[in-house]
Amino acid sequence: MIDGSSIYSSEYIDYLREEDKKKPNPHIIMPLAGCQETFLSCSADIIIYGGKRGAGKTGGILLDALKDYKNKHFNAVIFRKEINDLETIERESEHFYSQFGDYNKSKNDMTWNFSKGSSVKLTYYAGSYSDFRTRFQGQEIPYIAIDEITQMEYEKFKYIMTDSRNSFFIPNRLFGTCNPDPDSWVAKFIDWWIGEEGYPIKERSGVVRYCFMGGSDAKDVSSISWGNTREEVYQKNKALIDDLYQPFEHLNLSVSKQEMFIKSACFIEGSL
Repeated sequence: MIDGSSIYSSEYIDYLREEDKKKPNPHIIMPLAGCQETFLSCSADIIIYGGKRGAGKTGGILLDALKDYKNKHFNAVIFRKEINDLETIERESEHFYSQFGDYNKSKNDMTWNFSKGSSVKLTYYAGSYSDFRTRFQGQEIPYIAIDEITQMEYEKFKYIMTDSRNSFFIPNRLFGTCNPDPDSWVAKFIDWWIGEEGYPIKERSGVVRYCFMGGSDAKDVSSISWGNTREEVYQKNKALIDDLYQPFEHLNLSVSKQEMFIKSACFIEGSL
């Protein structure tokens, strides 16, 4: 038991899958075995779930939000580039969410409101950076997912990360799904997980690393500092991190300077 919720063994989940094949129940929701289950089990701050179609990437980001649907303080935002790109997510969300709440669809508000008080908002990020910043300035969003993250500019990605926080001890997470795109900034971000020929290194899929993205003036993905531990990254960037932390050092925060400025990151390869 964790927080009053039952934790099932892998063997029991496999048993439930087999039983569901015999007599499907639309109200029983389980991840697909393999990469989607790995994705939903990962606890990194930033998770990139990449691969070709059929890997359950969109379903994965919808499913993960259900981990906290009973928490009235939980709110999530799921992005696509254009508002019309959200149609597929809307259809899939109906399958996963309809038993937990109601969907409000209007031109300015596409939100699932769950019966426990939590919510999942579907929205877009197209437009200028200044407009994007105005829309999301000062918000606290513990759950942020960007479907087809290769289409989002790095500057917007880095800004929305500042909203990945909350005051209710909900695990913050930021997800991105993508298809292969060697010209995107995402390819540089996940470079350690990708081999010389452009294919994911299977042994590294799901391995967690740590990164420091620099101050607010660091607007290029090539400026990210990486390491295998938070301490390793901190030692590489100690002076800058200490300087950034200085305004907060006298506050009674629940996180260290390493946790505040150094994020864990992971790439998971999606496959059929």
